[in-house]
Order: sequence, then structure tokens, then C-alpha cells
Amino acid sequence: MQAIENDNKKSTTGLKSLPPAERPREKLLSSGAQSLTAAELLALLIGSGTRKESALALAGRILSLEEKGLAAFASYTPQEFMQISGIGQARGCILAAAVELGRRIAAAPAAANPLIDSPDAAASLYMEEMRRLPKEVFRVLLLNVKNELILKEEDRQQKKM
Repeated sequence: MQAIENDNKKSTTGLKSLPPAERPREKLLSSGAQSLTAAELLALLIGSGTRKESALALAGRILSLEEKGLAAFASYTPQEFMQISGIGQARGCILAAAVELGRRIAAAPAAANPLIDSPDAAASLYMEEMRRLPKEVFRVLLLNVKNELILKEEDRQQKKM
């Protein structure tokens, strides 16, 4: 009977047991997001831990699942996140949304009509959104006479050879 009661109690290794300067939220507020480790950032997204582990421990365990590191999670769907013990539907959706938001921020041009004056400049417009596509796609940039972007197009036709 005693063992059952102990299993139902929340872990005593939660984030509240850490000194305030070591807690992810407080560390972000005092030192900025760039000062946090990947596990600490992920712990903030997860929000709270489980009965057996803190959000920080859960985040560390999630990061250790993939040999490729953070980049491997870029293609995860909510359902794939939900396959991880401790991640349910709500957390799976939050993590997938955070990945997509990061992808969109990285792919967003800095200016409304960015200057495309080199192949590298053209590649940087598409690099983040195309980096993990499962197959090749054909993209076209339409520029004005000042080499400013007018329109981005994608060939969506499926051609068989």
C-alpha cells in the first residue's frame, strides 16, 4: 500500500527544487533565450513534467532519442512526438507548432522585396523551407529590373519519366 502511494506522488526533482537562477524560465528572463540549452528551451515548451520526471529531465530524454540532434525533430508530426513517453496530444501539438513557427521564421525574407543579386541570395530564400523536403521540386523567382523579388513560384506538376 505504501509503495502505491509513493508512485502517485509527484517527483521531488521538479524544477521548483532548483535554485531560481538555474530554472529555465527565470534564466530566460534574466539572461535571454540565447543563454538556455536546447533542453531548457524544450522544457519551457513542454511546460510541466510527469509524475516521474521534471520537464527538464523529459526534455533531456527527448533530445537523447535522436542521434542527429535537434534537426531530426524538424520533420516530426504531432503523432510522432506523441509516441514519446510523457508527450500527449497537447504537448505533441505544441512541439510541432513550435517547429513550424521556427521554420517559417527562418524562411521569411528580412525585407518585403529582398534583393537577389547572387545565387547564394536566391538559395537563402528557399533553403529553410526546402532543406528537408522528401523529393526535389522546381522553384522560380521572378525579379524586377532592380533584382528585387516580385514573386516566388513552385512547379507542382508531377511528371513521370
